[in-house]
Amino acid sequence: MNLILIGLRASGKTSVGKKLSRLLGFSFYDTDELIRRQTGKTVREMVQEGGWPGFRRAEREVIAGLAGKEESVIALGGGAVLDPANVEALKPRGFFIWLQAERETIQERLQGDRGSAEQRPPLSGSADGGEEEIRKRRIPFYEAVADLTFDTTGLSVEGVAEEIFSAVKNRGLSGRGKGGSRTAPTDSGRRLSFSAQGRGKSLGSSGDESAEDGMGEAKCPEIR
Repeated sequence: MNLILIGLRASGKTSVGKKLSRLLGFSFYDTDELIRRQTGKTVREMVQEGGWPGFRRAEREVIAGLAGKEESVIALGGGAVLDPANVEALKPRGFFIWLQAERETIQERLQGDRGSAEQRPPLSGSADGGEEEIRKRRIPFYEAVADLTFDTTGLSVEGVAEEIFSAVKNRGLSGRGKGGSRTAPTDSGRRLSFSAQGRGKSLGSSGDESAEDGMGEAKCPEIR
């Protein structure tokens, strides 16, 4: 089983995904980073040169290549779940976790993360419309595919990862990393909720492959 992190940009998918993969002893993949490695271009550069359709094609190819993975944490780009092919590719082995954050929090994170901001294209140029229109359009897609929803507002990366780790561990997913034998307290009543489809999914571990982190050391700034 893989954990698939979805949500708007700056919701914490990459930073939380790195930490969560270490707790579980899973591999970690960030689709935007994989696209950059394969093409030698940032998302911004790809969109500037070929438009959003070109980027979405590259994204679809990368996600198709991840479909056969096991015991991985995969961080998707914000618009990846709008393509049914991406969801269909990942769903059989995937448990989708929607990382939410308040709109003001998203804006603060975007303004405070200058390095990543330089690699992100402006959403206003996408086919979906302006930023608020994009937010409204994407949320129903997140709701439709999410097995678990988590509000990251006001928590650190470690805090989010620990609570998600505890939630999935309690549902039968066993980790092999440093945190594999630890259970963190959760604040499930306020932040965390399983969907009906998520409650019905088995999260049992399916292999004994050695742990691998495909993206390097996790950085753990506060998620505000």
